[in-house]
Amino acid sequence: MSGGPLAHGFDSYFGVDLPNYPPYCFITNDHTVDVPSVAAPMQKGGMNRPGPMVPGWNLTNILPEITLRAVQTIEEAAKSKKPFFLYFPLTAPHYPIVPATEFKGRSQAGDYGDFVAQVDATVGEVLRALARTGATNTLLVFTSDNGPEIVEIDPGAYDRIRRYGHRSMDGLRGVKRDIWEGGHRVPFLARWPGRIPSGAVSAETICEVDLMATCANLIGAQLPPDAGEDSYNILPHCWARN
Repeated sequence: MSGGPLAHGFDSYFGVDLPNYPPYCFITNDHTVDVPSVAAPMQKGGMNRPGPMVPGWNLTNILPEITLRAVQTIEEAAKSKKPFFLYFPLTAPHYPIVPATEFKGRSQAGDYGDFVAQVDATVGEVLRALARTGATNTLLVFTSDNGPEIVEIDPGAYDRIRRYGHRSMDGLRGVKRDIWEGGHRVPFLARWPGRIPSGAVSAETICEVDLMATCANLIGAQLPPDAGEDSYNILPHCWARN
């Protein structure tokens, strides 16, 4: 499979294309894991795009497996004692909503709430791996790409408010695909022991496209001319290599 992460500067890759898009299989570096040799069954709440699938494919297993691989990556990096960069895009709480059995009922906010609880546990696994390996001098950023879903998920964000009192967009108006703030303002948490004070809050408006320029500044790298002249720093003067 050409044009993937290895073609854009990454040393290794493990994951899926998208959980609800084919091919329905894991991908390691630039090859599928096993052969997607059967047609995926189309089903509401699951795989909603036709395409090839590995026999026995289970959507619920995706998040636990990529979490395990992320932890292994941290552990391997710690052994080498070299700086590392891990980009770990979660498949939760994106559609399809498939919380693992041990999280069912944990949130009292339906399957979506349980999937969010599984996200919390996943972040906890990453934090424990950093602590366990001694990689404490590591900047960790946790964020999202858009507001909550109402089209593909049942119940959607508004119905969850009525049913469970769970307000995914907090006090903002709007959801994913809206122009209102609830569709675009998302959590942005940064943790860097000894560099970012615990509990610090910033009211500055930022955008995730600013991260590239920020990271370049932190490590003293020069961005290429076509990287975008309007990128600027959101975490200036606070980098020490791992």
